[in-house]
Amino acid sequence: MKLSNGVVFGANQSLEVLANKDFPIKVSYGIVTLINKLSSQVAILEQMRTDLIKKHGTKNEKDGSISIAPNTLKMTQFMDEFGSLLNEEVEIEFTPIVLPFEINGSSYNIEPRILKTLESFITME
Repeated sequence: MKLSNGVVFGANQSLEVLANKDFPIKVSYGIVTLINKLSSQVAILEQMRTDLIKKHGTKNEKDGSISIAPNTLKMTQFMDEFGSLLNEEVEIEFTPIVLPFEINGSSYNIEPRILKTLESFITME
Protein backbone atom coordinates (compact mmCIF):
# COMPACT_ATOMS: atom_id res chain seq x y z
CA MET A 1 0.00 0.00 0.00
CA LYS A 2 1.25 3.50 -0.79
CA LEU A 3 1.44 5.72 2.27
CA SER A 4 3.02 9.08 2.93
CA ASN A 5 6.07 9.22 5.18
CA GLY A 6 3.97 11.45 7.43
CA VAL A 7 1.40 8.69 7.95
CA VAL A 8 4.16 6.19 8.73
CA PHE A 9 5.96 8.62 11.05
CA GLY A 10 2.75 9.52 12.89
CA ALA A 11 1.68 5.91 13.34
CA ASN A 12 4.85 4.93 15.15
CA GLN A 13 3.99 6.36 18.58
CA SER A 14 0.36 5.32 18.29
CA LEU A 15 1.36 1.72 17.62
CA GLU A 16 3.49 1.81 20.76
CA VAL A 17 0.35 2.87 22.70
CA LEU A 18 -1.54 -0.10 21.27
CA ALA A 19 1.37 -2.41 22.07
CA ASN A 20 0.83 -1.65 25.77
CA LYS A 21 -2.78 -2.89 25.72
CA ASP A 22 -3.64 -6.44 26.75
CA PHE A 23 -4.99 -7.64 23.40
CA PRO A 24 -5.45 -11.28 22.42
CA ILE A 25 -2.23 -12.82 21.12
CA LYS A 26 -3.25 -12.65 17.44
CA VAL A 27 -3.86 -8.89 17.69
CA SER A 28 -0.67 -8.34 19.69
CA TYR A 29 1.28 -10.27 17.08
CA GLY A 30 -0.15 -8.08 14.33
CA ILE A 31 0.80 -4.92 16.23
CA VAL A 32 4.37 -6.07 16.85
CA THR A 33 4.74 -7.21 13.24
CA LEU A 34 3.54 -3.84 11.96
CA ILE A 35 5.86 -1.96 14.34
CA ASN A 36 8.77 -4.02 12.99
CA LYS A 37 7.78 -3.40 9.36
CA LEU A 38 7.59 0.35 9.90
CA SER A 39 10.68 0.65 12.11
CA SER A 40 13.25 0.95 9.33
CA GLN A 41 11.31 3.72 7.58
CA VAL A 42 10.74 5.52 10.90
CA ALA A 43 14.49 5.27 11.67
CA ILE A 44 15.31 6.84 8.31
CA LEU A 45 12.84 9.68 8.93
CA GLU A 46 14.22 10.28 12.44
CA GLN A 47 17.76 10.44 11.05
CA MET A 48 16.70 12.89 8.34
CA ARG A 49 14.90 15.02 10.94
CA THR A 50 18.01 15.06 13.12
CA ASP A 51 20.17 16.00 10.13
CA LEU A 52 17.82 18.86 9.27
CA ILE A 53 17.91 20.12 12.87
CA LYS A 54 21.71 20.11 12.71
CA LYS A 55 21.59 21.90 9.36
CA HIS A 56 19.19 24.66 10.44
CA GLY A 57 19.75 24.75 14.20
CA THR A 58 22.08 26.59 16.50
CA LYS A 59 24.32 24.80 18.98
CA ASN A 60 23.92 25.71 22.64
CA GLU A 61 27.46 26.26 23.95
CA LYS A 62 26.52 25.31 27.53
CA ASP A 63 25.12 21.83 26.93
CA GLY A 64 25.92 21.11 23.27
CA SER A 65 22.28 20.67 22.29
CA ILE A 66 21.07 21.94 18.94
CA SER A 67 17.75 23.68 18.54
CA ILE A 68 15.89 25.87 16.09
CA ALA A 69 14.28 29.03 17.42
CA PRO A 70 10.55 29.20 16.70
CA ASN A 71 9.16 31.81 14.31
CA THR A 72 12.46 32.26 12.46
CA LEU A 73 13.54 31.81 8.87
CA LYS A 74 15.57 28.76 9.95
CA MET A 75 12.44 27.16 11.43
CA THR A 76 10.50 27.88 8.25
CA GLN A 77 13.27 26.28 6.18
CA PHE A 78 13.36 23.24 8.47
CA MET A 79 9.57 22.86 8.32
CA ASP A 80 9.54 23.18 4.52
CA GLU A 81 12.21 20.54 4.05
CA PHE A 82 10.85 18.12 6.64
CA GLY A 83 7.30 18.66 5.40
CA SER A 84 8.40 17.82 1.88
CA LEU A 85 9.97 14.61 3.17
CA LEU A 86 6.81 13.68 5.08
CA ASN A 87 4.72 14.17 1.94
CA GLU A 88 6.78 11.64 -0.03
CA GLU A 89 5.01 8.33 -0.63
CA VAL A 90 6.46 4.92 0.17
CA GLU A 91 5.20 1.44 -0.59
CA ILE A 92 4.66 -0.69 2.51
CA GLU A 93 3.17 -4.17 2.45
CA PHE A 94 1.28 -5.11 5.61
CA THR A 95 -1.84 -6.83 6.84
CA PRO A 96 -4.25 -4.43 8.57
CA ILE A 97 -4.69 -5.07 12.27
CA VAL A 98 -8.22 -6.08 13.27
CA LEU A 99 -8.96 -4.58 16.68
CA PRO A 100 -11.69 -6.17 18.78
CA PHE A 101 -14.38 -4.01 20.35
CA GLU A 102 -13.79 -5.76 23.68
CA ILE A 103 -10.90 -7.39 25.49
CA ASN A 104 -11.87 -10.35 27.70
CA GLY A 105 -15.52 -9.25 27.61
CA SER A 106 -14.78 -5.66 28.66
CA SER A 107 -14.65 -2.54 26.57
CA TYR A 108 -11.45 -0.51 26.49
CA ASN A 109 -10.51 3.02 25.56
CA ILE A 110 -8.29 4.28 22.80
CA GLU A 111 -7.99 8.03 22.34
CA PRO A 112 -9.47 9.35 19.07
CA ARG A 113 -6.13 10.93 18.10
CA ILE A 114 -4.54 7.47 18.29
CA LEU A 115 -7.22 5.97 16.09
CA LYS A 116 -6.87 8.84 13.62
CA THR A 117 -3.14 8.25 13.14
CA LEU A 118 -3.78 4.53 12.65
CA GLU A 119 -6.75 4.65 10.31
CA SER A 120 -4.62 3.32 7.41
CA PHE A 121 -3.42 0.37 9.50
CA ILE A 122 -6.42 -0.89 11.49
CA THR A 123 -9.99 -2.07 11.11
CA MET A 124 -12.50 -2.80 13.83
CA GLU A 125 -14.01 -6.24 14.37
